[in-house]
Amino acid sequence: MLINVWYASCPPCRVEAPALKAVHSEYSALGVEFVGVNTRDKAGPAAAFEETFGITYPSIPDTDGAVIASMDGSVSPNAAPRL
Repeated sequence: MLINVWYASCPPCRVEAPALKAVHSEYSALGVEFVGVNTRDKAGPAAAFEETFGITYPSIPDTDGAVIASMDGSVSPNAAPRL
């Protein structure tokens, strides 16, 4: 499973979105599951981001940080994408 943590105005998130879309297109047929975790946006901006970049895998809203907190020990809560 690939978990992508993002928010709409995050510059690195906007840069990586096309690559994630391509990887999703290639690997979902092989059974790799993708899920996004949106850490800041309300429904409107999140949907606009997904539409702009053609993201079709599901995303979970996490404005209170509970989803990220549940991954404690696996993912640093303040991790940012690296390009």
